Amino acid sequence: MRRLFWHWFISALALMCAAAALHVNITPWYNAIWLAPLFGLINGLVGALAAIISLLALPVTVLTLGCFGFVVSFLLNVTAIYLLCGPTGPLNHVLPLGGQYPFLQAVELAIVLALFSTVLNMLLPGKKR
Repeated sequence: MRRLFWHWFISALALMCAAAALHVNITPWYNAIWLAPLFGLINGLVGALAAIISLLALPVTVLTLGCFGFVVSFLLNVTAIYLLCGPTGPLNHVLPLGGQYPFLQAVELAIVLALFSTVLNMLLPGKKR
């Protein structure tokens, strides 16, 4: 149970840090607490979908030594973030991706969110020993 709490906390903290780094306001800030598990659920679904797509594109995955799986997973995550928080998304009022190029902002958010999440998972407690 403690591990689940830490994952939730790290995800929410990574989301707030990524939003702050990209000057995207999560309005109000405590919405990151419920937005983080939602992104976690989407990442789980994206992971399953990426596995199916990678299995169908097995020759490309073998030729790229598995890197194609990262590309597929990244693109699916960016698409999910854009569809949820883009200009017409249902969560646009919570995490608005606006500006001239909202899809590029979704790409930046996915990259920075992955970086912050990786670093925070290495630094903060909650790992199984």
